[in-house]
Amino acid sequence: MSNKKNNIIKIMILGEKEVGKSSLLIRATKDEFNSQYIPTIGIDFDYKIMEIKGEKYKLQIWDYVSHDHINVFNKQVLSNTKIILLLFDLTNKSSFDSINNWLLKLDQSNKDNSIQIFLVGTKSDLISNRQVSLLDIQSKFIQNNNNNNNNNNNNNNNNNNNNNNNNNNNNNSNNNNNNNLQYFEISSKDNNNVEFLFTSVIDYYLLKAQPKFEEEIKNKKKKLKITVSWFDI
Repeated sequence: MSNKKNNIIKIMILGEKEVGKSSLLIRATKDEFNSQYIPTIGIDFDYKIMEIKGEKYKLQIWDYVSHDHINVFNKQVLSNTKIILLLFDLTNKSSFDSINNWLLKLDQSNKDNSIQIFLVGTKSDLISNRQVSLLDIQSKFIQNNNNNNNNNNNNNNNNNNNNNNNNNNNNNSNNNNNNNLQYFEISSKDNNNVEFLFTSVIDYYLLKAQPKFEEEIKNKKKKLKITVSWFDI
């Protein structure tokens, strides 16, 4: 991805109010932390330059206001977005419980799964105030391979169950997608895991995007070859 246009990656930070979206944006782009809560008005964004494997990437990091909850969410907000960091506050159980609502809304605008979603627990420095355990997160949003294998065996043994399961899968596609999220815990205050978060999600994005990019180049070369052959004739 040496093309400069391809080296611009738009990242959207989403989540309930007061989960630390602005703090993450400021820590990532300015390496600062403001302990005073200042709600975002509209949409705020800044840039972060990262070098990965000798290649420089310009991250466009957007902090999306959520004071009206997710009812104001629309496709225009997600335009050109490649990565979503979906935040919840480890010391606020209700912010964690709202993640499903965010994912359901995102699913409507990301039907082709072109946007990669990562789950981020914030304020990991407040250990004594923690309300969301790692077990809660794992059971709800991290894929269980054993359960998947058991479901596959059951499907092979019972055709009727296959049909029922397919219907259930269609009705609950969000649940299947939600159980396969990459998860990170960070503290913007202590600057713990913030750089690791961005390095990891960019690595993961590039890993997924590279085959698509190479396929686009291959298709362009094929079209060019066909055009040249036509002129040769």
